[in-house]
Amino acid sequence: MPDNLIEEIEGYPSSTIFALDPSVDLDELREGPQTGWLNRDRIAWLGLEGKSLYEIQSTDNPYKQHPDIPKPWPHLAYDLELGRIIVRS
Repeated sequence: MPDNLIEEIEGYPSSTIFALDPSVDLDELREGPQTGWLNRDRIAWLGLEGKSLYEIQSTDNPYKQHPDIPKPWPHLAYDLELGRIIVRS
C-alpha cells in the first residue's frame, strides 16, 4: 500500500468520516484467503453511517486490534485501496 495514502489519511481532519462502501457485500467477505475475520469486522464496525477519524483513533475497535499493526492508518489505507470503504468529508 502506498505510504503517501497513509500520510494523506494522517493529515485528514479528525471529523473526517470513513464508512462502508454501500456496494460491498459483507457476506462475500467471509470467503477467500485475504479477507479474514478481522478485515471484515473492521469495515462492518464502520457501517454505512461511518465513524469519524477521531472515533477510529480514540476508541477500542477493530481498526486497532491487529497484533502486529496497532495503528489504524495502514488498515484504513488498505480498505480504501481495495474499495471497501469510502471517505466523507
